[in-house]
Amino acid sequence: MKRNLLLMFCCMAAALAGAQTTRTYTDKLVVTVDGESSDPMDATILLEDLGDGTCNLSLKNFTLVSGEDAISVGNINVTNLTVTEGDSYKNLVCEQIIQVVPGEPEDEGWIGPMLGDVPIRLTGKLTDEKLYCTIDIDMSETLGQLIGVVFGTDMEEGGGTPSTGKIYTDKLVVTVDGTSSDPMDATILLEDLGDGTCNVSLKNFALVSGEDAIPVGNIDIKGLTVTDGGSYKSLACEQIIQIQPGEPEDEGWIGPMLGDVPIRLTGKFTDDKFYCTIDIDMSETLGQVIGVKFGSDIIVDGICRVVTAATGRVDVYTLNGVCVRRGVSAASALDGLQRGVYVVNGKKIIK
Repeated sequence: MKRNLLLMFCCMAAALAGAQTTRTYTDKLVVTVDGESSDPMDATILLEDLGDGTCNLSLKNFTLVSGEDAISVGNINVTNLTVTEGDSYKNLVCEQIIQVVPGEPEDEGWIGPMLGDVPIRLTGKLTDEKLYCTIDIDMSETLGQLIGVVFGTDMEEGGGTPSTGKIYTDKLVVTVDGTSSDPMDATILLEDLGDGTCNVSLKNFALVSGEDAIPVGNIDIKGLTVTDGGSYKSLACEQIIQIQPGEPEDEGWIGPMLGDVPIRLTGKFTDDKFYCTIDIDMSETLGQVIGVKFGSDIIVDGICRVVTAATGRVDVYTLNGVCVRRGVSAASALDGLQRGVYVVNGKKIIK
């Protein structure tokens, strides 16, 4: 009898040790689409701890809101995020391709399921009482837009409303000892902290030469001073940083082995465009100074050069294939139409 009771106790203990727990976090959420941020709105995220160092995260009934208008997207479900221990909180990070599923009720007209594969990138921090995360939703292939979601307030920065993040995608060139790489696609995240400073993050930075690549890691620069230049804003800083591992962690990132790395960043940005140079001084570790250039200079000969809409003529269709406008100017193709998703020149665009 005692043996049977002991066996039952061991089985129960093992089951409890691996039991899944779900926490509900309610906080403010800010959505940024093409550089324009919504007002903070109430939102809830569910986090399911799988008990094996991973978790599932779910943002239910995600909606794009602009003033009194709303476009129903659906449920953003991210599974098997890696959880790592920090000093006073836990860290979350992942890059996945997901399918957005309908929210509740199902007849709400959720557009997410029509978008197919959607690349997302999530980083976050959590305690038992608080969750902070950013979710970058890349809909450039489907809707022609990048969507940034910020939930909660950064635990390292303190209270207040959520900081707003912008996603900039452009060409990046790396120069090592005077030899420059070919331009490559890259993304920089800029997080406006709302106090005249910002954070800049270049994720999964790698040194590329032809078909060879050396994974370096995440270049995260915090607390950059932002100054207003009239038609653009300027950034500048000199810091010593520690390069963090990129994703996935087993990629062989060399950055964390380099210790303190002096960097110098100067940059300019508008809502639509970001340009910066980052000098990474690895002379003490790798015997090299690495130059990074992202984007093209906004200011050339005193002229502010910002991306503008195409000037050609286009047709406008609904998602059901109905032509609602034909041969109109691309710059004003959606003017006067109801809020929704349209196909313009072969690309889905949210109005």
